[in-house]
Amino acid sequence: MRLWKHDFRGRALIIAITMASCQAFLLLGFDQGVMSGIVGADNRFARDFNNPDAAMQGNITGLYDIGCVVGSIICYFIGERMGRRTMLMMGGFIMIIGTVILASSYTIAQLLVGRIVTGLGNGMNSSTAPVYQSECSPAEYRGALLTLQGTVTILGVVIAYWMDYGTSFTDSSYEWRLPLAFQAVFAICLILQVVGLPKVLVGWSNMTDTMKPALW
Repeated sequence: MRLWKHDFRGRALIIAITMASCQAFLLLGFDQGVMSGIVGADNRFARDFNNPDAAMQGNITGLYDIGCVVGSIICYFIGERMGRRTMLMMGGFIMIIGTVILASSYTIAQLLVGRIVTGLGNGMNSSTAPVYQSECSPAEYRGALLTLQGTVTILGVVIAYWMDYGTSFTDSSYEWRLPLAFQAVFAICLILQVVGLPKVLVGWSNMTDTMKPALW
């Protein structure tokens, strides 16, 4: 039960929020990099989808960003009301759904839908995590912690590149299904990390002066 009810306070709480936020950007980096070693090569993916031309390869890659834009817009309208934790969990669950669609794809249409859905989840995560981090971090550490998210994004890209390289030695559909399915691992880790964390920082305007010092 401790997994679902954390008792973080002070520095431990900041570390927990930082780890969750970095997990969201690790997932973002992996998702940004994973298609680079799959699309456009003479591999099993190309044969499974009848060698998509350059225009279709662009669609497979670019529709992900459309999903990200939509996810960010959703956060703009409902993020404050739902809370940061809820938005990150929603983004994680949507990512899992998108990953299932992608990894089980047998048609281009299914693949495109999966890319949009994963983009939607990542757009929600990448729009929420920096705000959540900045709201709950002391001013003297805030810049460094937010910069760390960018560093972790690059780490996610590197992991994706190496996974694509490792699976390129097989001639089965696992060559591309495994890297696409692996996104779910990061999404599950994100959900487990944010469960039990604060929903949102208490609004400063809703507190008395005697309550404010209690936050730190």
